[in-house]
Amino acid sequence: MPPPMFDRERSSFRPPTETSRSRSSAAAYGLANLGNRAPLERRLRQEVAAEFIWVRCRGRLHFYRHLRTGQFLNLDENGGCYAFNGEHGYRPSDLETELAKALLRRR
Repeated sequence: MPPPMFDRERSSFRPPTETSRSRSSAAAYGLANLGNRAPLERRLRQEVAAEFIWVRCRGRLHFYRHLRTGQFLNLDENGGCYAFNGEHGYRPSDLETELAKALLRRR
């Protein structure tokens, strides 16, 4: 059984009403439209982009978290990809490489 979803109108928890396998995890939990998804949707196919949720914006970077793996994909307003490089901060990176990391790593 899927975890309960917060019902903002009643301020209580309730199970999702629709659990169709054809819907993405983000759509099933109503998270697909939070934040700025434009950079993500410009660079990825719709079915792949639906697996990420927008977390926050810091400067010009948008942070998207993969729902299954918990890994982040960092994109700027123009869709440029960035990777966190320890003490050097965020550096430009290849989208294919960072996407593979986000999809394959587990928490």
